[in-house]
Amino acid sequence: MTADGFFRNPEGVIHHLETTPNQKNLIAQIFGGNEKTLLYTAKTLNKQYKDRFVGIELNMGCPANNVMKSGGGAELIKDKQRTLEIIKALRKVIDMPFSIKTRTGTNEQDKQNQTEFLIQASPYVDMITIHGRTTAQGYGPHPDRNFIYQLKERLPNQTIIG
Repeated sequence: MTADGFFRNPEGVIHHLETTPNQKNLIAQIFGGNEKTLLYTAKTLNKQYKDRFVGIELNMGCPANNVMKSGGGAELIKDKQRTLEIIKALRKVIDMPFSIKTRTGTNEQDKQNQTEFLIQASPYVDMITIHGRTTAQGYGPHPDRNFIYQLKERLPNQTIIG
């Protein structure tokens, strides 16, 4: 769900996350590049919608142009220091499980930097989901499972899903 859209019109956007009574253990996934709207959305979900979701996830992996134009999705991993600060700020306002979904990096040359970034981010999140491709690869070739395995070796106590 777009944090910018939720900030402007919560009732018009929340339906993207609404569930039926038989759905269980849902995580509210949010995206955006504006720290103010991300924090507002996370606070509101954490407070007003806590009974509907078991956690909140920041999407830092979507390579879709419309998502990246908002500064969200995979655009976030271009400025890792700023994104780390956003993750820290989100952790302060979320008292339910908080996860991030990301990629192996922006491109092949960025993979080592992405690993170091995820190690730095790991104390602030409960789970890391890795789409095993770079942003440049989109949804293309086979996922890089070695990246996921190596990250798990570096973070043995962190829940990592690939």
